[in-house]
Amino acid sequence: MVPVRAMPKLRPVAFNLTDFGAVGDGITLNTEAFEKAVLAISKLGKKGGGQLNVPPGRWLTAPLISPDEKYWPLMPPLPSYGYGREHPGPRYGSLIHGQNLKDIVITGHNGTINGQGQTWWKKYRQKLLNHTRGPLVQIMWSSNILISNITLRDSPFWTLHPYDCKNVTVRNVTILAPVVEAPNTDGIDPDSCEDMRGDDGIAIKSGWDQYGISYGRPSKNILIRNLVVRSMVRGEPFSSSAGYVFTLAHWSAEGNRNNKKEEVKRVRRIASLSKLLSGKRGMVSSSVLSRSILPVRLSAQCWVPYSSNCTITQSYPWLKCNSAGVSIGSEMSGGVSNVTVENVLVWSSRRAVRIKTAPGRGGYVRHITYRNLTFDNVRVGIVIKTDYNEHPDEGYDPKALPVLEDISFTSVHGQGVRVPVRIHGSEEIPVRNVTFRDMSVGLTYKKKHIFQCAFVQGRVIGTIFPAPCENLDRYDEQGKLVKHSASQNMTDIDYDF
Repeated sequence: MVPVRAMPKLRPVAFNLTDFGAVGDGITLNTEAFEKAVLAISKLGKKGGGQLNVPPGRWLTAPLISPDEKYWPLMPPLPSYGYGREHPGPRYGSLIHGQNLKDIVITGHNGTINGQGQTWWKKYRQKLLNHTRGPLVQIMWSSNILISNITLRDSPFWTLHPYDCKNVTVRNVTILAPVVEAPNTDGIDPDSCEDMRGDDGIAIKSGWDQYGISYGRPSKNILIRNLVVRSMVRGEPFSSSAGYVFTLAHWSAEGNRNNKKEEVKRVRRIASLSKLLSGKRGMVSSSVLSRSILPVRLSAQCWVPYSSNCTITQSYPWLKCNSAGVSIGSEMSGGVSNVTVENVLVWSSRRAVRIKTAPGRGGYVRHITYRNLTFDNVRVGIVIKTDYNEHPDEGYDPKALPVLEDISFTSVHGQGVRVPVRIHGSEEIPVRNVTFRDMSVGLTYKKKHIFQCAFVQGRVIGTIFPAPCENLDRYDEQGKLVKHSASQNMTDIDYDF
């Protein structure tokens, strides 16, 4: 169980950024003012701490670094990666970075922290960077963290990266980046974290190959819930829409304003599906979006289920996106366990939920529960992949094999899905004790082997649609064995459709 995070108390001392000479005109560099404010707050630990209020404005700052630094700061590789992730050696620092902290709150009235990632993305594509890009917000070796009611946008790399932290809550956070040419701008990447609650797009990690095995910090006790997510699918049959965002009170869209009428109908249909998440006229209960799963620009004038006064802009109908709604791995060498993913709607996306690993990772993924999943126009619904062969260097041990076991899927529904399930285990890395119950997914292709399995052991309880693979045992609704599978090592994986 993930412990309930108590609401933080107001700090006894509050500062205003303008007290330190800051000017919110979008031109003045306020790094020195931020540094002075942080220094002042750091001296109040024995008095109950302090808080910094940033008033409305455009507050330009560089990373908070020492005055003698002339360039963007460099940090050593993460100990569980042994590598800068994109390049050997150090990595660039984050815009907001903290470590060895306790009782941290970053919150606001949907104020925006903008990483100005365009320059980073361009240099990355042109191969002009010698070090790994830094996240927008990175908090390390810390505990009791609350991040809420803010917008994070245009990160150079991963957007929010809690690393080896305990008791982390992320809620009502909007994460945005352009629909194209914004590489690796994941939403939230909890890495070797324990006791975490999140209402946003998640990619769970715990270290990379031999470095993650050596560091040995698992990600565990994680609750992910109430997501409505979308990513582009190459060749999807839409000419006007590039993305929708369901939040507490609004949705936004990108597309051709002249063709809005048909898209509004589609959004209303999607909104009706999302009632199972909230029961409130098609609205979900928190703002949830991530570039890796939902690349959009926000238009706050679009309200569910009504659609007048929408700002609709640019369209990218033929973009290929390689993302998923909720991912575990592939960096999971420290282990991932006790994860619950519930109340998720994924639509117009390439993949919905995914677990990925490979020989050399070691570690484990176990005790993973998915429930109340809804898919609409999704290429592949459920993916488990055991040959994601990307490694930090040649020093990994190919005999370090991960363990995948105790994974359940309950109440999975949807329509317009090409391949509902693809579980690609191997002789080296079988997938054990997988359970499916209450599944009904409408299909776009009437082909055999759309429920695909290889080296899988598990069970189906009750009747599900489409028909499951032959690898799985069949049980009735009362839990009585109906048919035992003799084909657990059978493979019918087909990547051609």
